[in-house]
Amino acid sequence: MLEDAIRNFYILTFAIYSFYKLLNISPTNKSIHLKLLLSSLLTSSISAVCFGEILSLNWIFILIIFFLIIHFFTKIHITTTYITVLFSFALSFITFNLCAIITGYILFPFYNKNYEVPWLLIRILAGSIHFFLIYSCFRIPRLQKGMKFLYHIPTNNIGATICIILFMFLIMFCQAKTNIESFTLKFTTVTLIPCFLLIYWWNYHLTQTYKKYTKRNEIASLNLLIEEQNQQINLLKSEHEKLERIIHKDNKLLPAISMAIIDSTKNKNDLFLTELATDSDLIGKLKQLYNERVETLSNYQKEIMSLPSTSFNTVNAVLSYMQSQALKENIQYQVILFDDLTTTIPREISENDFVHMLSDLLTNAINACRNIPSAAIQIYLGKFDNISTIKIYNTGHPFHIDTLNNLGQSRHTTHADTGGSGIGFMDIWQIKERYAATLLIDEITDTSSSQSTVCINILFNHKNHYIIQSDRHKELSSYINRPDIMIFSKD
Repeated sequence: MLEDAIRNFYILTFAIYSFYKLLNISPTNKSIHLKLLLSSLLTSSISAVCFGEILSLNWIFILIIFFLIIHFFTKIHITTTYITVLFSFALSFITFNLCAIITGYILFPFYNKNYEVPWLLIRILAGSIHFFLIYSCFRIPRLQKGMKFLYHIPTNNIGATICIILFMFLIMFCQAKTNIESFTLKFTTVTLIPCFLLIYWWNYHLTQTYKKYTKRNEIASLNLLIEEQNQQINLLKSEHEKLERIIHKDNKLLPAISMAIIDSTKNKNDLFLTELATDSDLIGKLKQLYNERVETLSNYQKEIMSLPSTSFNTVNAVLSYMQSQALKENIQYQVILFDDLTTTIPREISENDFVHMLSDLLTNAINACRNIPSAAIQIYLGKFDNISTIKIYNTGHPFHIDTLNNLGQSRHTTHADTGGSGIGFMDIWQIKERYAATLLIDEITDTSSSQSTVCINILFNHKNHYIIQSDRHKELSSYINRPDIMIFSKD
């Protein structure tokens, strides 16, 4: 029993070590190392006691617990965890048995014709060699950064996954001592593969459905944007007609008054001055004309620049302040409310957190639009498909890939020269995590002008996703290796 526990401990411990190395990650702190070691020791002991005589059940139990331990401590996407657990377990299992064979040959001269095989010594020595081989394996330059393709195997290479499953169970078949064990392994294999295929099919169609849902929402958002832009265009046309009539009128009146002023200095008895009565009448008409034009222009600016009220003074203050900052940078700024924000505040998020997140999002949008000709920011607040949402469009500089990759993990800024610190997006991420909201970054890039149209969506849907939808998804996918980021094409 002790020998079995030692064997299980070595195989499970180095399987966990291989898992972290294959994905090129490390435990967040030293206490995690100790917890993993204790979990491995406990699992190995329980398995040796309960299934010491039935090897197939022993390995199945260890494999299941291995998966649960890893998923609990790493929180990596379940499909990525699943495929890497199988791969690392198979690697550790094969390596340990190879080390046991090597140890047997080393000890053979000392125990020739001695039928009392020292299994305890063999397994301790095999474990030591096992550590050396596994450690040396990941010192190879090609494997030092792990196997990042494992992040993508669950979604695009079902064949590789099935091969690893079959390979692992083939190893177990060789360990089977009785017909019962052989039947158990066969039944498990035959059952597991259809289950995996079913899970893969479900995951594939769920992903496709989500893509269609996202595209439908995007189309609906674009239609709303087009509608709002059409309304804005009609408003501008109306204002243009008003100004055109004023200019048309002034083009006739102002020259006449100018001529009257010139003639008044030459001939006090001019017919035109007679019609205007006196010089004081002329001055009065000029003042009246001036006041009319000032009032007209003031009303025009007020109509164009006014912001909708949100029923929350702090939100109104932030939107107004950010508008002033945007106008200083010659950035067009528009706010659109789709419904009363009381359906969002405080039902979905507290007012303080909403204001904090909104101000950080708008600050980042203004920074992205600096020094961009005809830059614009549009803010949509309300419900989309009955989900409380913050949408902020901006036409400015595209996101740097490092910013997308480090978002929520470490500070990163591309405008440190203007006072940027990267704190804003860290705060946005913390609020997103607090409310399990989804962050959806939708972008269309223009490589010829180094500009992009970016829409940052905060959806309070309690799914806690981080999604990037971009026309440069291939470049992003090759660089970003975080399992919690879902990257989709714009097609």
